[in-house]
Amino acid sequence: MSTNSASRLAATKRAFHNIVQELFHKTQEPVRPRNYRGATFQQSEKYVLLHEEEQHLSDHIAVLTQAKGGPHDVSVATIEECHERYPPSLTIRIASNQTPSLKTVDGLRRCLDIVEEIAREETDQNEEEHRSKLLSEIVKLSNSRLRARIASQSKGHGKARQSLCDRAEKLRSMLLVQEMDVDSPQWRTSVCGHLANLIQDTKTFDSGSQCHQLDNLVKIVLTAHEVSTTGGSPSLEHQFYTKGIDPDIVHRSTVLQIDKISRYLDIRNDLMHYCQKQRCQGLFRNIQLEVCTAPEIQRVHGEIQLIFFYEQYPASLPPRCIGSSKSACFLCDLFIRKHGMYHISHSHGRLYVNWTIPEGDWMDEEKILRFDEILRDMNREMVQIKETFVKPIGYEGNGAESRVHLLTLPPNRVATSSDVREREAPKEQENGAEVEVI
Repeated sequence: MSTNSASRLAATKRAFHNIVQELFHKTQEPVRPRNYRGATFQQSEKYVLLHEEEQHLSDHIAVLTQAKGGPHDVSVATIEECHERYPPSLTIRIASNQTPSLKTVDGLRRCLDIVEEIAREETDQNEEEHRSKLLSEIVKLSNSRLRARIASQSKGHGKARQSLCDRAEKLRSMLLVQEMDVDSPQWRTSVCGHLANLIQDTKTFDSGSQCHQLDNLVKIVLTAHEVSTTGGSPSLEHQFYTKGIDPDIVHRSTVLQIDKISRYLDIRNDLMHYCQKQRCQGLFRNIQLEVCTAPEIQRVHGEIQLIFFYEQYPASLPPRCIGSSKSACFLCDLFIRKHGMYHISHSHGRLYVNWTIPEGDWMDEEKILRFDEILRDMNREMVQIKETFVKPIGYEGNGAESRVHLLTLPPNRVATSSDVREREAPKEQENGAEVEVI
């Protein structure tokens, strides 16, 4: 490592942190949220998974990795296809703002073991058993996060967030008095009926034995999915959009919470769908799980941990996407765009003042110069934003930091429906449309 280059990078980092502080004092939301799903991506025959599929599944794994709420547990994941090995395999690499706990890693490993087992099956004789078992393990892993979404919670200053039961009741009451188009009353009847079932299920979700409580959580996930997929829709948020209903911020939060609970069934369905798919099956039969260790002192976000891992240990076929349990922050998004090798689903556009990149004694001259130039580019863009930023009048802010993303496949991929998430087991839900991507 050149001393001059290292000194230059250190000086650039100091300038970077000064500019971040200056921008933070002006605004904590320098840009609006950015949605990268639905863009056109270059496909490569080297990969089995389409770019969009890799992004979608990486997001799923990241959601499972964040088994608890809170900023320390925000998680990311990459899916690396390893075709040079025999047999071919996948390497799933995860990272969190704080190193994932052994309990979380073990729980995720159990889920992946079931996925491997399904991929190795020659027939679908045990499919229903696998469906039930995988969903139970997913819910068990995500037990804490699901409970936080369902129960009432203290928000500080004597305030408390209402339980999902109470919030869903208010949402249902709002829908019952909402003016509807001529073709919408049937939809309203259906969605309000499903909401009534969800309200009933959430009233006593934490009663009984631990095993019974787990069964209750599984039932709530299934019922939430019925709400989200009413009429074959991919999400409750999408239903509100297509019906022209613009709920206020309180009801909007409830809609998102229901979709986030429903998502755990989508994760189960999508993992089963792809591990049984002929072109993917071989990879899913052998899944390695690797964990990045977060720096103890520096606050390095998971996205940056993964990028620096692959800079230090390049893969013969590197992942294209970084999945995340929450939308990327402003600086992660900016760094990823300047770096140019990876893609994400969404950025919430918020600025975190303690954000940084890790130290790297392993970096050679070329890498030092590259990261120095990336930070300089980031500095220039932040200065420009700081000088031109004007807070929009009446703007409510950038909203939720996590979102439920829908899979949008390229137009040339033939499917019987527009979304893999609608693939559903007949015994659990009858209105899900099975999807086959050829």
